[in-house]
Amino acid sequence: MTARWRAICALFSLWMLSTLVPAVGLALSSRDWLAQLGKLGIVVALTIVWSCAWPALLLAMPRAVAGAAMVAANFVMVAFVMISAFHLVAYDQLPGLSTVYAIVDTHFGEAREFLSLIGSPSAWTAAFANGALVILLGSFCWRSLRPDTAPTPSKLHLVASLLVLLGLPNALWNRSKWTFNNPFTFALYSGREVLGYRADLMKVTHATPARLNTSVREPKRRALHLLIVGESLTSTHMATCGYARDTTPQIDAPRDYLRVALCDVCSPRPSTALALRDIMTPGGHYRERPFLERPNLISTLQHNTYQVYWISNQALPVDPKESMASVWSTFATMRWFTNFEGFQYDGAMLPRVKRALAAGADRKVVVIHMAGSHPAYSARYPRKFNHWAADAEVPASVPRRHDPDFLRTPLNEYDNSVLYTDYMIGEIMTLAREHDVASVTLFSDHGQNLGEKTPFLGHSSDNGPRQGYLVPVILWIGKSALLDDAQRENLLRNAKAPYQTDQLFATLLELYGIDTADRALRNSLLSDEYHPVPRACDAME
Repeated sequence: MTARWRAICALFSLWMLSTLVPAVGLALSSRDWLAQLGKLGIVVALTIVWSCAWPALLLAMPRAVAGAAMVAANFVMVAFVMISAFHLVAYDQLPGLSTVYAIVDTHFGEAREFLSLIGSPSAWTAAFANGALVILLGSFCWRSLRPDTAPTPSKLHLVASLLVLLGLPNALWNRSKWTFNNPFTFALYSGREVLGYRADLMKVTHATPARLNTSVREPKRRALHLLIVGESLTSTHMATCGYARDTTPQIDAPRDYLRVALCDVCSPRPSTALALRDIMTPGGHYRERPFLERPNLISTLQHNTYQVYWISNQALPVDPKESMASVWSTFATMRWFTNFEGFQYDGAMLPRVKRALAAGADRKVVVIHMAGSHPAYSARYPRKFNHWAADAEVPASVPRRHDPDFLRTPLNEYDNSVLYTDYMIGEIMTLAREHDVASVTLFSDHGQNLGEKTPFLGHSSDNGPRQGYLVPVILWIGKSALLDDAQRENLLRNAKAPYQTDQLFATLLELYGIDTADRALRNSLLSDEYHPVPRACDAME
């Protein structure tokens, strides 16, 4: 057998084995193992074409650089295969853009917490076993491509290899498995997408935000509002939305506010960075504009007589240029971060909330960005909120994909984190009453999977599952809110309709007394013109 064909066979074997190993482990741990093996077969078939292509490219290179190219290509494949194997076992699907966004926008402490939650022995075993396999087979390929034995490929073979490796998959199956299961095209595509978006965000902080054609009702009237951004808070684990455990006693407590809870709500995206991008910018025709040309909520409030205070217990930006989630705070009048190590409880924000509410401005919006229920769940609440022990029985009404003991401990820890978030809401509502706050709005960036319908924890990927998109929206409307009876009745009626949080922009403008003639911004829950929009989660299970 020639060196060329030995290299091709080695790479073919590499991809067969590196995809089979994690999938077989996943199949053995899942009841629908036939479906998993069928999914594996598709992935293997898609990788056969391109996996036979790139050895010829190395053969065509000058022999002096072929070795370095082989090492670089092998490094890319090791990283890609390890991440793919881990992701497949942990999440029942291969990595997508949401995975890349999460990796780019994280920090060491958060990554360590998250990996400690989802890093099952089978996932780690699959990752390292496949990584070792790539290294071994890569070494075999290099021995086959040594300068003294490597043949010179034909021009036809080189042209065909280039088409298959770079051109054909992206031209015919853009954003398909052809692109995402090829480590080189996936790296090019996702890198361009994510780094381009991040670069745009950095430009936003130095650009003059686009302005909306708006007017303010009673601009001299005192108006205080609180906007609470929850983290990984799924409505399916809140008593106020029908959960069997009493996880929301403070949210459900009677107060001198009209409380309206929306439970049939989806986030537009399964990750914080992308969800906040869609929530903080208006919908409708504005989504067709380049990102840099869209207005955003914080600058719009500033242009309409409000001062905005941003208080965050999310981790500090990953670099001096801001993270993709924190960039919106750069438009605020004042911002404070309370989380320096990744382990700070949300209660650390309360002194800052008090200070913001006591500040001199009569018209202000205080944004409170919580760490909430982000993995690892046990790091999100003090010990006194350990209401459900690690081995507590899971409520009988909770659907379980596997046996009743499956993921029992993290589910109980998650419910404790929701209980602590509820405590925080109670403390904030006490401050709201003391300062005559006109409205308090709570929503979550995205939901969380707890093993009910899928054999994994944490965030959803681009294709679901649905629970990772399910979130609450809860509004408390005070007597000082600038709303008439018709708007309150509209809110109560529209709260029963399906909702997606990227429509909050219009609702918050009307709630805060900001009017606009733009029909794209009139799909408000307070309006009799409200109509549900197609949601990202509607086609998911």
